[in-house]
Amino acid sequence: MKKLSVWVPVILLGYLLAVSASYPLLYLFGLVFVPTNDIVYCIAHALFVACIVWLTAITCKHRDAFSKPSSVAAALSPLFAFLYIIINNIGASKGVTAEFIIIALDVLVLVCGYIIFFVNQRIQKTVKLIFALLYGLLITLLLLVLGVMAFLAVIMGDFGSTTVMKSLPSPDGVYLAELISSDQGALGGSTHVIVTDVKHVLHLGVGRIQRQPEYVYRGSYGAVFSLEMHWESDSTLVINGDAYNINE
Repeated sequence: MKKLSVWVPVILLGYLLAVSASYPLLYLFGLVFVPTNDIVYCIAHALFVACIVWLTAITCKHRDAFSKPSSVAAALSPLFAFLYIIINNIGASKGVTAEFIIIALDVLVLVCGYIIFFVNQRIQKTVKLIFALLYGLLITLLLLVLGVMAFLAVIMGDFGSTTVMKSLPSPDGVYLAELISSDQGALGGSTHVIVTDVKHVLHLGVGRIQRQPEYVYRGSYGAVFSLEMHWESDSTLVINGDAYNINE
């Protein structure tokens, strides 16, 4: 276990870097990760976090086993844990309840990063103080961001509803056009049509990687009742007489 504890900060930093980089890379290539089921996604995420907590406990027990690489990783872990929380909760589309659960689990990851940093006996006290002040500012910013996210989630969850009014697959079955009515109560609402590539999908068990949905039409709330759409060809969708070519 003592030999394992040497690599815990490196393992944690590698995990944080991998997850933090995955969503921007997917977005760069026009892809998106979508959880298959919120419950399954939360359970899988909780198992990952449980492993991190277990590794953190091992590190605390063998705090004198830090090497130079693990010390550097320990110093950077809180910073990348901060970025990890922001990116992880923006990158995947989840329900309100799942959003709160994932945020709580990710905050636990941040706490583990702080613990690994502060139990490192190879880092000088002056350096720890400087990093503590920096990370203190970051955690304050994080709490503000999470507070706004929680407020918006509650508002949208309590007063808003999104309903798929019509689903229309393309003739070749590659695309699925969905007519969606979004009712936000006193905040207003909207009507929009999104087209999703449902053929080129990579299934990963807890979720799937697919092309980013394309918003081809946006209108006012209530327009859904008079909107007419049909597929003219495998990649051309006609909405109220206007043709929209879907990117292939």
